[in-house]
Amino acid sequence: MRITILLTGLMLLSLVGLAQNGVNYNDVAVIVNDNSNVSLEIGAYFQEQRKIPDENMIHISSTTDEEINLATFNDIAGQIETCLLSKSLSNSINYLVTTKGVPLKVKVGELNEEDFSSYLSSAAFESELCAFLSSSSRDEIGKSSFVKNPYFLKDCNFSREEFDIFLVSRLDGYTKEDVIGLIDRSGPDIKVDMVSVLSVFDINDVDEGDNLEAAEMKMNSTVSCFEDNGWPVIYDKDIDVLQEQENVLLYSCANLVNYNKVVNNAWSDGSVAEILGMFSACTFEKGSNDNNVFLVADLINEGVGAGIGYVYIPYIQTSFLNKEFFKSYLGSDNQYNLAESYYKAVMHLSWISVLIGDPKTSIIVEDIEASTIEENLSGSVKIFPNPVSDVVFIKVENTLVNSVSVYNTAGQLLKSKISYDSLNQCSVDLSMLSKGLYLIKVVTAKGGVSKRVLVK
Repeated sequence: MRITILLTGLMLLSLVGLAQNGVNYNDVAVIVNDNSNVSLEIGAYFQEQRKIPDENMIHISSTTDEEINLATFNDIAGQIETCLLSKSLSNSINYLVTTKGVPLKVKVGELNEEDFSSYLSSAAFESELCAFLSSSSRDEIGKSSFVKNPYFLKDCNFSREEFDIFLVSRLDGYTKEDVIGLIDRSGPDIKVDMVSVLSVFDINDVDEGDNLEAAEMKMNSTVSCFEDNGWPVIYDKDIDVLQEQENVLLYSCANLVNYNKVVNNAWSDGSVAEILGMFSACTFEKGSNDNNVFLVADLINEGVGAGIGYVYIPYIQTSFLNKEFFKSYLGSDNQYNLAESYYKAVMHLSWISVLIGDPKTSIIVEDIEASTIEENLSGSVKIFPNPVSDVVFIKVENTLVNSVSVYNTAGQLLKSKISYDSLNQCSVDLSMLSKGLYLIKVVTAKGGVSKRVLVK
């Protein structure tokens, strides 16, 4: 069963203008591996694009293997600590960014897919780095328990001075070109038109069990949050993967089976995708997908601006809280960047989840029914049914319909021919359009207004 929800309404006007102005990267350190040319090239490009000071570039010498043991991690962590201390950066850096070519995951002990507890001591490399200089948590790294995240659900902007950890993200993809594209599609203060962007939640409910129930509860709660805040959403529960959606800002999927690893979405700048599934970030090397799973790297290759995945097997009940992430990333009384939004939603450190992307990416909500004419007309223009599968009707009050045009979210005019039922009501046949979100612009004798409509 596919549940398709069109969410109408407006985000609070107070959300606009809260993005961080004059964002700099003086508190960001970039970790590159001198044994990897691609790591050095990505680090240099990110430094140039974000104007990161030279002293904030941390060079390590290590294996380029994606998976390492705890002893190798400790050696690398020692190199990073020495560099931070020698440059007097340990107290001024809030964010660490690793690059492709730096190890991805830390394996502790023998892993057994039939025994989830065997993964408790292993973690993502970046998650280990969060607490590697923490006075209270550094000794817990590599042990058979998680490290409590002191920033979890905190309603304030982050500083290492207050929370005694780093916020760590990674720049990775199948190729250097994939990572360069990710950098170019991200960054601070990306303007987002809430009328045209779409959020997609896709869950396969063909299986049963505690994991599915927990995943569904998370999805349902998140979709309800979007409904409260007026963002357009598609919530798909079909067996097949939902594909070929346009201008996708946020994407979350869980329990997908029988997929072809391609969703063919058109992604907006500042977009974020989460794959809630085992091993969804286990590799960023093409041809190394031994677990044959849907990978975050696949979506980065398609054009998403940031990704969230799991290097090993997650416990869904203690996994990343996407509702909390989306609430922070989309706006609140404070403006949170990508890394702040992510770590506010992560219960544990020294864990298996990893954030891929520029940590200071943030969005500005704009074009919220800005026109006074549109605001006044909005209530007098009715479009029904919505969602629609064939013919949609437009009815106006106390004025006449002059024209109706249908656009996709990229702004391309698709249809302008309509049938008038009366001077104040008309209909448009949308049966030939693919499933997805469209904009209908209604021009009346008193002005124009745009409305969202979902074709199912």
